[in-house]
Amino acid sequence: MASNQVAVPRNSEFQSPRRKVYVAGLFDTSSYESWTPSEILEVAVDLINDHEDGWFDDVLDDGTELVLSFANSGCDPEMSLPAYWNLRTKWNEEETEEADLSRSTPRVHGVVGCRCSDATAIVARVAGLESIPMVSPVSSAADLSNPVKYPSFFRLVGPDDERGEVGALVSLLRKMEWEWVSVLATNTKYARDMMRDFSSLWVGDHAASGGDSAWVGKVVYSHTIELNANDTVNEESVHRALNGAPKNNPSASSRVILLLAHHQHAYPILKIARNAHFQPDTTWVGADWLGTEASSKHLPRYPNGIGASWMPEIPGYLGVLPYRSQNDVYKDFLGRLQASQQSRGLPPVDYMDYYAEMIVDSLLALAQALSRVSHEHRGDGQAVLKELLKLKFTGLSGPVSFTAEGDRANPKYSVLNWNSTNGATEVGTIGTTLNSTNIRMEDICWPESLGCGLSNAPSEKYPEPPKPQDPLLPTWAWATIIAAIVVAMVLTGVIFLRRDRRINKQKTHDEYFKEHQEVAEAKRDIKANIERKEEEIDEMRKKLAKLEDQ
Repeated sequence: MASNQVAVPRNSEFQSPRRKVYVAGLFDTSSYESWTPSEILEVAVDLINDHEDGWFDDVLDDGTELVLSFANSGCDPEMSLPAYWNLRTKWNEEETEEADLSRSTPRVHGVVGCRCSDATAIVARVAGLESIPMVSPVSSAADLSNPVKYPSFFRLVGPDDERGEVGALVSLLRKMEWEWVSVLATNTKYARDMMRDFSSLWVGDHAASGGDSAWVGKVVYSHTIELNANDTVNEESVHRALNGAPKNNPSASSRVILLLAHHQHAYPILKIARNAHFQPDTTWVGADWLGTEASSKHLPRYPNGIGASWMPEIPGYLGVLPYRSQNDVYKDFLGRLQASQQSRGLPPVDYMDYYAEMIVDSLLALAQALSRVSHEHRGDGQAVLKELLKLKFTGLSGPVSFTAEGDRANPKYSVLNWNSTNGATEVGTIGTTLNSTNIRMEDICWPESLGCGLSNAPSEKYPEPPKPQDPLLPTWAWATIIAAIVVAMVLTGVIFLRRDRRINKQKTHDEYFKEHQEVAEAKRDIKANIERKEEEIDEMRKKLAKLEDQ
């Protein structure tokens, strides 16, 4: 599983010294194409062992040779521990007789590596039992700051909590005046711990402080993405994470997603999201995956052949990465690396990403601490650890010193933005507090139609449909008015009903009176007619009587 390759100096004039110190290099060797950790460190070892080349000539200048051997630790504790133990117990036999240490003493003076926190933690735990110093370039899990569990562990980065990258991410998000975020994290120690520490620092009510107004942090959605046994992303798990996001509910969604993953996992996740047409205006925010080789101007090269063709024209990815000073020490080493590559007929690189810088500075830190301990005591890990704590020097990545917990002191971060498919561009710097930010907002390009050159970040919240206007009167007033109207309508109905009844009654009375009046008049007419007829009869009788008398 683990393979050793002893790094021997390429300088033909070098004469093997009498004393040697042995350092184990543990790295995942499968993710790099243009350079490998072993190549970078072999050049660094050659330079350290050459005390007349003008590059840290005072390190181990007492006739001691630095011997570095490599093994593939992967990003997996099941690989890293056997790789370490193989170097710890089976160092090449030809070196054994020349070693200053007895066979009963640990064979390794120190460890450089690993990259991933999962792989680092178990090695640091075991190395700590024997006080063997271990310096990791970029392992950033917050738990590694525990001096009880990891008493011999140091690193070139800050921890993934408020003292390091998580604090920088919170400062970045607050600089944009965002409060709502979604979080996707892979199922690795690095990502799990980072999600836990971020949520603890972000969620809840926050009083005004450090130049920031009062705010309420909210994680509107979170999901853990599973990995396959071969350390690749489980696509089905990614689709579950994307489908579960409340993208159709503006009141519970955010266009800002914090992606916590190593680079070999982050880019496949982004590709799946792109191909699934997931929220194209999403601002993906991340950490170490933004600035690795895959985000350089040489993209696409890795991981696993993934290229820029799947990316939108303006990806708009945003995030933080340990600050790259690219100082004179960096430029000096880069020039020497290029010369070494040319001498071996290899095409020279024209840049070094931050991980390469951290690897060299990890070795420099360990070598300088060993150099400060007399050769007869370099097998005493506690003596070397004391020197690491006191160490201060300027490396490829800038000023290097350590806290009592073994973390890099005063970590500083670059703010990166993918404003094109060519890679990430630095748009400012940031620390772990809001007042430590120095960001050129106008240099940031946001995804899709959100644009570039804005003086303020676009809102993380999706616009909600317009709500009905608030009523002019309170509800109780409207209820009273409605009740009054109902009562008035009822009373009006009663009044109209009574009036109608009265009118009908009067009409009936009038009809009755009229009918009786007509009958009375008819009777009077009949009586008058009778009286007239009786008078006529009487008159006729009188005439008849006269006629009879004649």
